Amino acid sequence: AFVLAFVVFTVAGVPGMILTMTGGLLFGTLGGGLLVEIGASIGATCAFFVARAAGREVIARFIAGNAMERFDRRLTGAGLSAVLFSRIVPVFPFTYMNFVWGVTGVKARDFMIGTTLGMIPASFVYANIAASFARSLEGTDPTLASIDVRQLVNGDVVLAFGLLGLLTVIPI
Repeated sequence: AFVLAFVVFTVAGVPGMILTMTGGLLFGTLGGGLLVEIGASIGATCAFFVARAAGREVIARFIAGNAMERFDRRLTGAGLSAVLFSRIVPVFPFTYMNFVWGVTGVKARDFMIGTTLGMIPASFVYANIAASFARSLEGTDPTLASIDVRQLVNGDVVLAFGLLGLLTVIPI
């Protein structure tokens, strides 16, 4: 059910961060990261093909100026490496890039491989952040009023955010 929800939300254009964090809270770092990766990859591929079916003109209406033509010209030939880079260095939201990549000349195979491999680090790092918060609150009263912020500042949470910082320098 979680993977299906992720796919539907992705195709609907809903940013995946909410579901990614939910996956970490509900299923932990490994389980959440794996389910997020599966749902995000399938959802991204579906959005890619929705864009292909809708056509360039429909999607290009939502993109300012002639940015679509410039983007396509510069990156279509790069294929797999361009998609992989766009996933590892998320300058633009993943959800919207699925549609943009769908109207470029990039091969579907390159998009799927680049997307799946490129999202692995972020899927697990963000799921780990949510899971670290969940671990920090284990055994506490479930009401929000009982949460002491000091519980959330611990080695587990600091490590999770440290991994997020490391994720930002991977491409360097």
